Amino acid sequence: MLEVSLSSFSPFVLQDVCRPAVRARRIDVKAGLFLPEPLPRDCPAVVVLQGLGGLKLGREYRYGHMLAERGYAALVIDSVKARHHERHGDTGRALRMTETMILADAFAGLRFMAAEPWVDPRRIAVMGFSYGAMVSIFAAYEQVCRTYGMDDLRFAAHVCYYGCTVARFRDPTTTGAPVAMLVGELERNASLPRTRLIAEDLRRGGSEVELHEYPGAWHQWDGADHEMRHVRFHLRRFDLMVGTDNVVRDRFTRLPMRGRLTRTLILAANAGLGGYDILRDERTRNRSDQDLLGFLDRTLARRTRKGAGARGI
Repeated sequence: MLEVSLSSFSPFVLQDVCRPAVRARRIDVKAGLFLPEPLPRDCPAVVVLQGLGGLKLGREYRYGHMLAERGYAALVIDSVKARHHERHGDTGRALRMTETMILADAFAGLRFMAAEPWVDPRRIAVMGFSYGAMVSIFAAYEQVCRTYGMDDLRFAAHVCYYGCTVARFRDPTTTGAPVAMLVGELERNASLPRTRLIAEDLRRGGSEVELHEYPGAWHQWDGADHEMRHVRFHLRRFDLMVGTDNVVRDRFTRLPMRGRLTRTLILAANAGLGGYDILRDERTRNRSDQDLLGFLDRTLARRTRKGAGARGI
């Protein structure tokens, strides 16, 4: 793995993205770059976004290695460490590190990879896990790309692993890039009915969507938890709508999310005490690996090279 640096910023809410003072406060975000060996010309690439629990050797880094072995360059971004939130638990991070910050990092990763002479800028995908998966879906909406000033640069495909399905968009127009949504049928953090609604929103907005629902699978089936682990709070009750004015509104409290106070109130009002469970499932992981690689190979028009190695340190 090669360590690289990205120039990003930290908008707390979506309206902050267009504020010059916010964009001027740049931060240095570290990322791990996994490269196929040998490195091909016009290489396809994948930007990988972490979950709220931070980078894990057995998850984000594992996918980095796997993608490189398949012939993709993979950029694994550490949004948590860049904002010094390692000491906080999931609840503390959710209050301090917002999806708009991770979106800024995702687009910084897209710009970084597109600028590399050996990368095909038309074949860069984004994938994320849980919290990061929510961000990978947000990046599919044309409104978000315009807000972040991405000009004509867009992700070519989007992959969402057991994403937190907390927000829909009033204007569902997408970039047209295809989307893969992977979720377990026993998922209790995200809402399955809402996942299906978002899949329909994306289709209505112009994207082809593959929705994979894995029987018998819990949240984070590809993690390290061989025994059931319970998390106290869940997010499946959230019902947020992003307006065309970039204001996120909560349908339960009817509050607009305009800053730290309103975000905290919305999170407190909607977080479910029933929690959710996490359990590794080897069969589901193998199946989802096949679904992921098949989706990327199809959407990025990539011929696989069996037995390719990976370059790293």
